[in-house]
Amino acid sequence: MAAYPVILSTTYSLRSSLSSALMYDYVIIDESSQVDLATGALALSCAKKAVVVGDLKQLPNVVDSRTAKTTDKIFAESGLPEVYRYKNHSLLSAVTELFPNAPRVLLREHYRCHPKIIEFCNQKFYNGELIILTEQKSERQPLAVYQTVEGNHARDRVNQRQIDVIKQEVIPQQKLTVSNGSVGIVTPYRNLTR
Repeated sequence: MAAYPVILSTTYSLRSSLSSALMYDYVIIDESSQVDLATGALALSCAKKAVVVGDLKQLPNVVDSRTAKTTDKIFAESGLPEVYRYKNHSLLSAVTELFPNAPRVLLREHYRCHPKIIEFCNQKFYNGELIILTEQKSERQPLAVYQTVEGNHARDRVNQRQIDVIKQEVIPQQKLTVSNGSVGIVTPYRNLTR
């Protein structure tokens, strides 16, 4: 342990990153609202002390329907309290319910995204408590919403209508330069089996 005073790992593989005969002095779990209960428990099982860092107002871990069904069956058979229901609780939500008097600190200083985007979040979710330390670097609006018309445009994992709208409308109207690789396109699309 003296040779490696700090070990970086996922919650899943932390247990195997050290001899099973040893315990970590501290385990710090970041983004714990996205950590599921099972891998969170694995990480905590090798800790003398733990610091759980996260934000319940951010996205939780995602549990697919098959896993939810399997874990609900185990949950029903075990008689555990609701706080341990896998599909409904992240590590952070479970810990905050189990230890309501544990010390909590709001990390108020924000350094990440465009000030107009975080200002919306600050007012909507944080009661204006965040201190926004980013600066607007251009006059370009940080967010634009384009909605394509409904229809049967999806084929496998491709929606040609969305591609067309992005190429023919969004890129020209926003005066985006795509040749330098500075534009990313994110779509919350999932191919659902009918």
